[in-house]
Amino acid sequence: MISNIFLFIIIYIIVYAIYYFAVIRKYKVKRKKKRKKELKELVEISILKNFYKVDTDKLKYNWLINVCSLVSCLDISILVYFIGFVKNGLIQILLILIFTIPIIFLSFYILSLICKRKLRKDDKK
Repeated sequence: MISNIFLFIIIYIIVYAIYYFAVIRKYKVKRKKKRKKELKELVEISILKNFYKVDTDKLKYNWLINVCSLVSCLDISILVYFIGFVKNGLIQILLILIFTIPIIFLSFYILSLICKRKLRKDDKK
């Protein structure tokens, strides 16, 4: 039991480090160099904005990027961890194809609820 939790934490840390250096760090550098109109939006933020109707302009940008990256890494880690128990490669691919989209939309739905609650608290102040 403890070794499984430790394995999940190790997978999460590795995925977050890769995600940070591959996506987030480069995007923050581009954001500093370019004007806001020239930037392409992160997919995670566009999902929150367009699909779940969260007003991302009112949220702090750095907080939003960090939370979105934590959620995305959690999704990837959950998939990698549970698919690792299956030994057949074809079944692994099939399970990843089946479970990827529902896990992403479920986690971003929960994140949209958190963001909307944060916006309501900020509006009351």
